[in-house]
Amino acid sequence: MDELLRILLTLNMNFNPFEPLFNSMLFTTSPALTTQNETVMLIWRTLLAISDGMLGLVIIVGTIQIMQSDATGSMRMPLGQFVGRILLSTLLMHSSAFLGEQLIQINNLLCEQLPISTVSFIQTLTHGRGLDSGTFFVLWAVLTIIFGIGLLRWLFQAIARIVRLDVLFVLSGPAFLCLIHPATVMVFSAWLRLYVVTLFEQFLQLLAFTLGLQLLLSSRQTGLVGFLLAAAMVNFTASVPRLLERFGAAASGHGALSTLVSLAFRAVVLLA
Repeated sequence: MDELLRILLTLNMNFNPFEPLFNSMLFTTSPALTTQNETVMLIWRTLLAISDGMLGLVIIVGTIQIMQSDATGSMRMPLGQFVGRILLSTLLMHSSAFLGEQLIQINNLLCEQLPISTVSFIQTLTHGRGLDSGTFFVLWAVLTIIFGIGLLRWLFQAIARIVRLDVLFVLSGPAFLCLIHPATVMVFSAWLRLYVVTLFEQFLQLLAFTLGLQLLLSSRQTGLVGFLLAAAMVNFTASVPRLLERFGAAASGHGALSTLVSLAFRAVVLLA
């Protein structure tokens, strides 16, 4: 992966300002931008404290409802189930930062296992001649236009993914709190689905890029056909988030975020 960056930076020095972003956004998820970021952790602690206060309120209200139901003989949640949900939610709320960091490490380990042979890729496209003087200008033009635009599109998606991941991470406390009441479990389910897909979207994009690259190398297509296949490969990699939307758990779609907000409002109304 670093090999790919070096070749692109050699072809066009205008990519130099983006080198740190490529390293920290496309090929890995930096903890410094997520679970180890001071601002993110400050917001997470604030929302966790608010969730703890709401948890105490839920315990008081739930206890009163149980006592009232016993007195009137009406239906209620079993005491053991209520206590179990309280303990589970409390444990997950306070360990959500640790769990989030471990999931990020798993994603990074998966991304590191994907092999990319950029040297073989360049030699295939140039009939085995590599970056000699006769093919340098063509590669410069094609790779700058095709891969430059494709990588920038991929980069913008990666930046948006980090923002979404931070937002979902700081909401982990309130999300786990929604496990307590059956009426709010749907909010937790929507948050969890969106959080997991957002987290592993990077791995899926790298997997698509690696598989496309290996397919291109095995086909041994060169010249214009090879460049067209390379363009299709990069565009498909950038379309992975859109494909995830078809499964109703899009990391980049407005539909999933709006659904989560809508469910949160419904939960507040039900608990009011």
